[in-house]
Amino acid sequence: MARKFFRKFMPSREKVHSERALRWLKPIMNRPYLWHLNRNGVASSVGWGMFWALIPIPGQSIPAVLCTIWSRGNVPLALAATWISNPLTLIPHWWSAYVIGKFILRSDGVEDIEWTTAYWEVKTQSLSSFWAFISTNFWNFYLPLMIGSIVEGLIVGGLGYLLVMSLWRRHSANRWTASRHKAGTLPTPIPPPTEGSAP
Repeated sequence: MARKFFRKFMPSREKVHSERALRWLKPIMNRPYLWHLNRNGVASSVGWGMFWALIPIPGQSIPAVLCTIWSRGNVPLALAATWISNPLTLIPHWWSAYVIGKFILRSDGVEDIEWTTAYWEVKTQSLSSFWAFISTNFWNFYLPLMIGSIVEGLIVGGLGYLLVMSLWRRHSANRWTASRHKAGTLPTPIPPPTEGSAP
């Protein structure tokens, strides 16, 4: 069933509570309905998690969890959804968001920027070095990056929400149909005759 599928991706309660940035939310996160799996809760959790995963700010899990609490979603799933932002996806996402942001703002961007792992490892090797780069290139880099990331976050988060709602509905409909067939309240569909079979 759908709940079993999503449980595979949920971090344990202990892992959620061990997140240092979220410890102050522990009394709120212990509310039972924030750990239940239902269609609306799962969809909103995935949507919020994927949206905030693409926003270039530190501590993305905090606003993701706060939005999930507000929408009465599932906290572990929202936290898991933020993990789509990782070292493998970071550079492609930043590049595409930066291009989108430059287009929207009509910005020239930063000259001599490189979209390689080595380049960004140097820029992000410490908080001070990253902040120095951001503060120096706020208008030409970070602002376009932020605007583009919000656009991508809305698209990806919205698609994640709609996909979960659609798949959950389809799964529920299939289960309902199967149960009716099993109970004998729906006729079993007759397969079409094969070629060469008697009429």
